[in-house]
Amino acid sequence: METKLDDDDAGQGETDTLASDDKLDTEFLERTLDDLKRINPEKYARKRRVRPDLKAHADRVARLDLIHCPTEYDERARRLFVKAVGAATSGREGRLIAIYGASQSGKTHILDRLSTHKDLQESQDDEGLVLPLISLSTPSASTTKSLGAAILKELNRRGKQSRPFNDFSQLARLPDNPRIWSKVHEMLESYGTEFLLIDEIHNVLLSPKAKDNYESTAMEIKNLLNNKVWPVNVVIFGTVEKTSTLIDKLEELATRVKRVAIQPIRRDNEGYEEIKAFVAGIERRLDFSQPSKLDTAEMAKRFWLASLGDRGKIARLIFDAAEDAYAAQAKCLKPEYLADAFEDNVNVLRSDNPFNLAVALEDLHPISAAAWRATATKTSLRGKKTPPDDQPR
Repeated sequence: METKLDDDDAGQGETDTLASDDKLDTEFLERTLDDLKRINPEKYARKRRVRPDLKAHADRVARLDLIHCPTEYDERARRLFVKAVGAATSGREGRLIAIYGASQSGKTHILDRLSTHKDLQESQDDEGLVLPLISLSTPSASTTKSLGAAILKELNRRGKQSRPFNDFSQLARLPDNPRIWSKVHEMLESYGTEFLLIDEIHNVLLSPKAKDNYESTAMEIKNLLNNKVWPVNVVIFGTVEKTSTLIDKLEELATRVKRVAIQPIRRDNEGYEEIKAFVAGIERRLDFSQPSKLDTAEMAKRFWLASLGDRGKIARLIFDAAEDAYAAQAKCLKPEYLADAFEDNVNVLRSDNPFNLAVALEDLHPISAAAWRATATKTSLRGKKTPPDDQPR
């Protein structure tokens, strides 16, 4: 069995980590809109095709992707990540970090933030393009084989075949996992990839062959960490139960993983203060000429009712509402924009909408997680409520 790598590995404890939040922030870059367009040209290419009078609005909306508001879980994830970056050149085995929480709890936001580490940006060497970090999302209802193919596809997209790839189009048709993952190891080494960030890892447990998938996927993750020639550090993101199941399937993973379990904000005074600070941090970065005053005690309670304390849901509602407010050329983000954004995401009556200020707080109830999950199948007509299939937290 491999030696467990813990936070005090090599005899260095937490005093070896960065001492302050300010210094931690210096390890990560602040992205610009031009950075986003360069890194993901396919996503932002349409911005070049809009009419000139709409381009400013399109860029204004796109800048919402740049807003970052740190949380305690973001800080812990970044500290673990910075330590892994520092150890990456030591030649030791790769490290595994698992970041998990409920849907829309803020996992992907943390992934995006980790991807900005200043020492892991693409560069050029004598052999060509170097990609120290690759991030991707696990395909829906994925198998171990299709996850491997997705990694190769992302390397191909980022690398634009700047290194020999040997007929990538045929890789997905390879008949077995070993050949796919052998190519994964080869290409990660070829591009100098030291960190692999995998979002939605729970998707490997959603296919008809889930049992086989999580056993083989756990083994392939272990093989990435243990590769004798080119060990890779792996950060996985997913839902709580399925991600834990994947990790715990192999003792070699369970005993070495560093976990960041994202918990929702509590429904108490301390939790409301956290929501106020979180919302204020986002509001400061919105492009409005006047303050929106979303960080009040009453609004904190309404945000909790709408989100059950999940930070990702709070951020999503604010960003969706801001997009509507930008389109209306509003001077600030008024609650009615939040009310509309909420109904775009969740099937509720206006009388049940937490952002309907005409309804007193004591007459409102938490919106169940089931109502959020039903968004994908809800009717397009507002006001037709889908009954929740579970109880609110």
